[in-house]
Amino acid sequence: MHISQDTLFISCVDARMPIDKLLPPNSAVIKRNIAALVPEPEGKGGADMLDTLKYALKQKKIKRIVVMGHTDCGGICACMDQPQGLPKVLEYMSPLNKTREEIAQADLDKPRKYRRLEQDGVRKSIENLRRYSVVQEAEAAGLTIEGWLLDVRDQTIHKGLEKADHPRYLPALEESTLPFPPHMPEALYLGCVEAPESAHNMFLPGSVLVKRNLGADVPDAASHKDGREEMEATLEFALKAKGIRRILVMGHKGCDVCACGQAHDANTPEALEPWPNERQALGETLANLKTYPVVREALADKEHPLEMQGMLYDGRTRSTYKYDDKSGSLHAGAIQLGLPAERKGRG
Repeated sequence: MHISQDTLFISCVDARMPIDKLLPPNSAVIKRNIAALVPEPEGKGGADMLDTLKYALKQKKIKRIVVMGHTDCGGICACMDQPQGLPKVLEYMSPLNKTREEIAQADLDKPRKYRRLEQDGVRKSIENLRRYSVVQEAEAAGLTIEGWLLDVRDQTIHKGLEKADHPRYLPALEESTLPFPPHMPEALYLGCVEAPESAHNMFLPGSVLVKRNLGADVPDAASHKDGREEMEATLEFALKAKGIRRILVMGHKGCDVCACGQAHDANTPEALEPWPNERQALGETLANLKTYPVVREALADKEHPLEMQGMLYDGRTRSTYKYDDKSGSLHAGAIQLGLPAERKGRG
């Protein structure tokens, strides 16, 4: 499978979505968030999505956007079930509430309701995408938008969800009796949308949740900068819903975003506030993670405390360096993931 370098790929954080493995390094800009949801421009996470769209459309000159959801999606399940203890996740998924209420009234068993909301989630994301003025301008100039849905049971990709004449619900998704693969991620992996490295090639299949932002940036929880609400939801999903106790932050040498900065309030890439270098960006991201209450709570857990590790990837040599949070120095070394005994058997 090949996706040209002029593509923005929006997909889910789910560890069973092997997007990085399907794509050659540097073949696409990859944005990964909960349920591959594209927020409404004026909604929670809308400003962060706008920054990514500006970067992809204005700086990278991409010509295609692919929104790819998947079956057995944890974010979709949370939206449908409305569980207690995940307020940030439910707030982030709220653009699907009207569709969820409609599907909830249908005379269907719960699995079929999930499958329908997964498909409608892709369509809602495409609808929201087309509300961003930067996308409207790009579509007028020839940008194409596609909607895909991956069945994680057999890795079949269903395309065409963006088309008005496409069946709203696919029987092949609703009626399949194949079992879903287990989902027991050990770590939350925060990487850059440039994606020169492949998280799925570096770690065992399904071992990480993969979140991709511009420059692997994490805004301070107390700030009003773009991406805060989306990061709150992601951290809550990883640490609360999945019980993850490890966060890996991966920067990379030669990062275009670090060279020009994060697009917090800029109207064009040229106006971005510069980051001095990738190493400083790693330190700032690790420090900012500790400003989130859900992270501080996990760090203070005496029985299973949260671990955080910064890393830097050199695409020229395919080498990985560990970041020392105290000294700010880098040391060559790979990251090993091993499933703690107390998490075995958990979904």
